[in-house]
Amino acid sequence: MIRLRYAACVLFLFAFPIAIAFSEQKADSPGKVAKPPRPLQISDARQWKQISYISFSPDAKWCGYMLAPGEGDATVVVQQVEGDKKYTFTAGRNSWRLGFSHDSQWAAFCSSALEKDVKRAEKTKKPAPGKVVLVRLENGKQTEFEKADMFAFAGEAATGIAVHKTAPADRPSGAEGWSGRDPILHELASGKQLNMGNVDAFAFNKSGKWLALAIDAKDKSGNGVHLFDTTSSRVVVLESDQAEYRNLSWTKEGDALALLKAVESKDYENKLHQLLAFCDLDAKEPSRVHVDPAHDPGIPEDMTISPNRWPTWTRKRDAVLFGIHDAKKKNGPEQKRKEQELSESGKGQQKEQQVGAGQEADEEDAQLVIWHWKTDYEQSSGVRRGR
Repeated sequence: MIRLRYAACVLFLFAFPIAIAFSEQKADSPGKVAKPPRPLQISDARQWKQISYISFSPDAKWCGYMLAPGEGDATVVVQQVEGDKKYTFTAGRNSWRLGFSHDSQWAAFCSSALEKDVKRAEKTKKPAPGKVVLVRLENGKQTEFEKADMFAFAGEAATGIAVHKTAPADRPSGAEGWSGRDPILHELASGKQLNMGNVDAFAFNKSGKWLALAIDAKDKSGNGVHLFDTTSSRVVVLESDQAEYRNLSWTKEGDALALLKAVESKDYENKLHQLLAFCDLDAKEPSRVHVDPAHDPGIPEDMTISPNRWPTWTRKRDAVLFGIHDAKKKNGPEQKRKEQELSESGKGQQKEQQVGAGQEADEEDAQLVIWHWKTDYEQSSGVRRGR
């Protein structure tokens, strides 16, 4: 992207003097007056287009990118690097992600809703879902998956593509909701499809043999982490529990998997995470590593596993790396002291407001709150900003 912008700037710098010279040459012609260049208008910005999501096929024979204007629909372009084949597709302006299969025979991209569909949805107050578009590079034939927002090709095998459908608009949210959606496993050669329900996240390993699935269903019924064997359609249940599973992380070679397990706790503000890791996946019983901070003496008592860092196997497969952070208890001594001091600070502010109540309405009260730099808790954002 930077190189493209640099090339455009160089082209502009060279073209601009030529244009001036040509204009001056015309001005020197007898009986002709050079026409001054038209100044840019705001309406001109609508015609400017931005190139994004530039991607090359693994064999470097195909290139794809998105061309999006400031307003209106975008154009997805897939073309040969050295050849005449070029395919263009109309997509929503907020489209994203463009990729190729490992054998460089297929391309896919995520398209947001077209502008006309967005306007229609605004009138009816209904969502305007996007879609995933699959393109066969040999002939440009496309297959559309409506109401979908994510995809992944089946690794080096390149036998299929997994497409994630969007969640229903009427699904409850919050504590009563769940995040599992339906992925469609589409076989590229035959077009056959397999629907898998209640999947929150999925990931192929490097070879494309294994598809890891994190299940999140209503009421956490049947939640767990599964492995789907794309060569035999066999399903291996690695773990199941009344919990949430996230951060699926394959090794670079695709021979081991690590993830996090989130469990509700009545004593802590946030969900507590545990580590799960699996290797020897082709064995009858894969090797399993489970770390629960509540029962692991190696993790400090007031800390737990952090969801902000994805777990990672070491190269020798003899350890798993993960992050930890402070575990905040509900209504603990520190929390109570913090709430009490904030409450006292609020009372002090109320007294200051009462003192200045006789001033004119349009005159703001000058207030100053001083906090010591060694204060071991964070003041509220409202106090930090001041009145």
